[in-house]
Amino acid sequence: MTITVATLIQWFEASEDATISARRKSERDRDYVDGIQWTADEVKTLNKRKEPVITINRIKRQVNYLKGVEAQSRTDPKALPRTPVHGEAAEAATDAIRFVLDNNGYDRIRSKATEEMWVEGIGAVEITVKAKGDEFECVVRRFAWDRFFYDPHSSEDDFKDARYMGGVIWMDLDRARERFKGKESEITASVDSSKTDTYDDRPGTTWSDSRRQRVRVVHIYYIDNGVWHTAIITKGGALVDPIAVPFMDEDGNPENPLIAQSLYVNRDNERYGVVRDMVSPQDEVNKRRSKALHLLNVRQSRIGGAIADKQRQIRTELAKPDGVIVAEPDEFNILSTTDMAEGNLLLLREAKGELDLMGVNAPLQGKQTHALSGKAVLASQQGGMVEITPLLDARRNLDLRVYRAVWNRIRQYWTAPKWIRVTDTEENLKFVGLNQQVTIGEKLAEGTPDQQAAIMREMGIGPDDPRLNGVAEERNMVSEMDVDIIMEETPDIPTIQQEQFSEIAALAGAGVPIPPDLLIEASSLRNKKVLLEKMRGGNEDPEAAQAAAEKAAQVEAMQLDEMKAKIEKIRSETLENIAQAAKAKSQATAPK
Repeated sequence: MTITVATLIQWFEASEDATISARRKSERDRDYVDGIQWTADEVKTLNKRKEPVITINRIKRQVNYLKGVEAQSRTDPKALPRTPVHGEAAEAATDAIRFVLDNNGYDRIRSKATEEMWVEGIGAVEITVKAKGDEFECVVRRFAWDRFFYDPHSSEDDFKDARYMGGVIWMDLDRARERFKGKESEITASVDSSKTDTYDDRPGTTWSDSRRQRVRVVHIYYIDNGVWHTAIITKGGALVDPIAVPFMDEDGNPENPLIAQSLYVNRDNERYGVVRDMVSPQDEVNKRRSKALHLLNVRQSRIGGAIADKQRQIRTELAKPDGVIVAEPDEFNILSTTDMAEGNLLLLREAKGELDLMGVNAPLQGKQTHALSGKAVLASQQGGMVEITPLLDARRNLDLRVYRAVWNRIRQYWTAPKWIRVTDTEENLKFVGLNQQVTIGEKLAEGTPDQQAAIMREMGIGPDDPRLNGVAEERNMVSEMDVDIIMEETPDIPTIQQEQFSEIAALAGAGVPIPPDLLIEASSLRNKKVLLEKMRGGNEDPEAAQAAAEKAAQVEAMQLDEMKAKIEKIRSETLENIAQAAKAKSQATAPK
């Protein structure tokens, strides 16, 4: 059956109703990261007791450290050929994907989406295109978790079983009417309020202009008859009518451009992150620290007889570090509360330990190890990484799906010749051509001047011959590339490298005959590959150099023969076309 606009509106409202509890908990988790860890009622109660309101934000430190681990463990996409003939195409595909990611600042987008996945429980990225002149640019943008809604019956952490998902935005009425012309009645009927703070207009607490009315607009992606569709709706109806999603996957089927990933999903399909388990211990840290400080700052007393009439004066003097209490014949004793303070401090230590175990552990931080070896430190850190592996796996899954979606957009929309700028391993700029048609003249220009002259003489081609503009070959045709997208893992191991270099340098200083090129190889010098090539080139074996030169000459001869064959083929085809055209013309003009 065909999904109606009324059904889409019902789906969104069902999602909003079903996820209210989960989103409120996610909002609280974010508040705890931001240091908002006491409710208004709790603060009011503490003020009434004259207890200090203390916040020791250990959650934020844990989250910041995890963000640092994420930044150091970033990966790059790499395309691998599915067939032996697509080796060069895979390199061009890798360069194209990295160009799009760099052009969109994906490192920052990924970090923010990962943070939201770890804190609120959901990270989302949208991969679309936008027209720029006659070409299309790939657009990668983060989808904020508090604007994101989804099928509440979805239970997979990557939302693959979701029937619909989308985003919520707020627009001024005049802007909405300008953008969605002809939909004035639907827009006017949609001035609405959100049921929770999550989808509310932002900012929500500020002076407002009563004349500036706002409308909530929903962009939804959904499956209808097995095909992904999209529509823009509001409470009053459709602003953009449902259509099939224009973005295609590698099999040519409509693909949802919205990619979302959760860290954890509970039995009620609620999405949450690592902060959820830290809230209770964090509350204990704050409250026990507040209670312990209060107990250390105040004292209890026992009074009786006529002295009881002076309890206000006695309370005032007890609160002073140098207070003086006038002796009376009646009973007066000061009671110790240090045992309660010590008990709270002991439990405070336990709560802090629990929080430390929930986030980044000591081995991962390089602490709690007495080993002086860099290898031992790294081994300890790798052991600590085991606990946060699920966090990084969720981030990797999001990355890989983004990389593949970017490649799908490139294949679909980059159909014209295009040059992209990339950097190689030495940070040098280079340009890669996609969808390039190489002419005979350009092909000849790749050879030496002597080769060009010899081929042109042999083939009877002059400098201004129009045949030089004929297409000799096509290179890096994106639509024909058959590649797989993977993530290139580049572990950060400076500790081992520095330790090995120090040991080798010490041996060299002790007189051990270590070749200079081995020292450079073990060092962390920039551009050491260039230095090694120059060093080894100067000491090259003459026989090896001669053999390499002979091999290069053979390769050059083979390339020359290949070039001649292609040019001869084009020349014969051109002559045949001319002959056929002349024959057709003579037949057309012959008397009947």
